[in-house]
Amino acid sequence: MLRLIVLTIFTVISLAGYSQDKYREHLNYLLDQSDDDKALLLRLLSREKAPERKTIICFKLGEIYEEGPKIDTADFYFRKALKYAFQMGKENEEIGVAYKKVGKMCSYRGEYDSAIYYMKRSLPYLHDKKLIASSLNSMATMYKYKGEVDVAVENYLKSLVLFRELKDTINQSIIYSNIGALYRRIEEYDKSQEYLLRGIDLAQTNPDFVKAEFLCKSNLASTYLSQQKLKKAEELFLELVQFSREKQRYSELIVNQANLAACYSEMGRDKEALKQYESLLMVMNDMGLTKHKEALLVNMALSLKNLNRNEEALDCYHQALAIARTNNIYANFEPIFEGLSEIHRNLNNSDSSLYYKDLQLAVRDSLESLEREKKLMELEAKHRNKELDEDLKSTKSALDSAENEKSLFATGFAYAIIIIIVTVFVVVFLLVRYKRKKELAKELHEQNKQNESEISSLEHSLDDKTEEIERLREKGAVEKLEYPVNLAPLTEREKEVLFGVQEGLKDQEIADKLFISITTVRTHLRKAYVKVDARNRAEAIQFISKHKI
Repeated sequence: MLRLIVLTIFTVISLAGYSQDKYREHLNYLLDQSDDDKALLLRLLSREKAPERKTIICFKLGEIYEEGPKIDTADFYFRKALKYAFQMGKENEEIGVAYKKVGKMCSYRGEYDSAIYYMKRSLPYLHDKKLIASSLNSMATMYKYKGEVDVAVENYLKSLVLFRELKDTINQSIIYSNIGALYRRIEEYDKSQEYLLRGIDLAQTNPDFVKAEFLCKSNLASTYLSQQKLKKAEELFLELVQFSREKQRYSELIVNQANLAACYSEMGRDKEALKQYESLLMVMNDMGLTKHKEALLVNMALSLKNLNRNEEALDCYHQALAIARTNNIYANFEPIFEGLSEIHRNLNNSDSSLYYKDLQLAVRDSLESLEREKKLMELEAKHRNKELDEDLKSTKSALDSAENEKSLFATGFAYAIIIIIVTVFVVVFLLVRYKRKKELAKELHEQNKQNESEISSLEHSLDDKTEEIERLREKGAVEKLEYPVNLAPLTEREKEVLFGVQEGLKDQEIADKLFISITTVRTHLRKAYVKVDARNRAEAIQFISKHKI
């Protein structure tokens, strides 16, 4: 009898462990069959008691809202996942993954210090080398955005070691490219060149890594240009232009050919630079491309000015200004006004020169004011995150105390075995009395059927209420106005960019988040401004706060 009891106990424990291992797979299956993933997950979360499974459910909810993108809601569920991961009663990798995801949400909001804090907290709990390398890589990126180049390089190198152990060649090449770009920023050109050449050599070991190879070559060409190694820069830019043209990657072609023209300008070959700009402008017109067009016209104007063709340069500046105004590209107003002021000065138009100089200074003051406002918003967000972190620390402290109490489990387990044995004898005794209570059991059975019917009805009503609560939660406490019918509808990408603006992200941060170039971000932002009749970021934020988009 005792052997049977022990065998039963170990079987139950094994099945419990098996169900935990299979729960993610089971949850994915349920989501594949569901029409409303959020409602399903919220229903499961309300019924589930095991912290291991609650952690997994919260991860899924966070990931769904992250794709939304609803960063604050995603952050809420990732923090809940972190809380449940601690309740599992032992140090586990789920804690590290949760810390990493919370840090990622902070990075989306531009809270780089908080993002770094959570990434660091994730490292002691992570055991998978790929996850550790990813955290280090993310930390390096945050330090890069903060301008702390040395610390960024240090973390890139740590992640590089792990990717090398994993034989992940593609990520190694990309990290070499990032390190090279950082060293170029602080003008350590020899180190920049060294890492970029390593990245190129590594990428060339596999034909599938051509994108990483040309990323390294692009940074290397820019390094040569910064070093005034203009001939080498020219050779690489020519190769990049040819590659972009063959692959019909027109956005890359524009950047590379523009860099080639800039290289010619640095070499004093303004006629060749102008020829490249004119060729590029023709390609853009033929393809109907507008991205970077105003910047291209500004560069053409500079070449024309160097060739003393001031009237033509003036016309290019005016075209660039018209495009910038039409698309609300405020970042380009200052260089355009500066160029117009210089051209009018060269043409002895003093009044016009002073007029455009005043406009240049006014634009600069406006941009500085916006930057100050953004800094204040970042400080406020940092303070809010600090309060949330203190709450998390308090929760962890309480959980640590509970963990200490669990040290008595070994003794309690022995008592549990005794209780199980006693329970078996009680069950035998109850079985003897079973026949005498048959009629009572029959009545109870009928009553149970009735109760089950009522419970089923109540559960159905509860599900309806849960779905209604979720709809109300997503709808929000305040109804927004419908999108004006007289305005052109926004594309999905324009909406994503506007959401990034609403979160306070910079153009580069939005580009990193959406995996597109900063110029693409600015193009979408410019078009969105025109559609919602906004002149700046503040007005755009005000519009999307009041209207459904």
